[in-house]
Amino acid sequence: MKERIGGLLAELKEWGCDVDGALARFLDDEKLYVQCVRMAAEDPDYEALKEALLSEQIQAAFDSAHTLKGVFGNLGLTPLYEPTVRITDLLRSEQIEKAAVFYQELSLSVLRLKDAIGKWEVQNV
Repeated sequence: MKERIGGLLAELKEWGCDVDGALARFLDDEKLYVQCVRMAAEDPDYEALKEALLSEQIQAAFDSAHTLKGVFGNLGLTPLYEPTVRITDLLRSEQIEKAAVFYQELSLSVLRLKDAIGKWEVQNV
C-alpha cells in the first residue's frame, strides 16, 4: 500500500504541496493523510464558499474560506492554501469582488487535486 500511496504523494510534492510537513503533523501516517486529502477535495465548505460569494454573503463566505484555509494549511496543500488565504484576507476587509477573483484560482486548484486523486484511484483499484 505504501508504494501505491507514494505515487500520489510524489505528485502532490511535484505540484508544490508541503507533503513532508503535513506528514509530520500526521505522525507519518500516509494512509490517514491520503484519506484526509481525499476528504478535503470534497469539503462542503468549498461549495458553500461559492454560494456565499455569488449571493454576496460576506460573513458566510469568510467562515467557509477560513475553514478551508485551516484544512488546506494543515494538509500542506499549498496551491489551495494560498488562494484561500487571499480570499480570507479580502473578505476580512469586505472586498467580496476581489475575493471572487481568487476563488477562480482556488477552483482550478481543486480541480487539479481531484484529477490527481482520480488518477491515483484508477491506478489502485
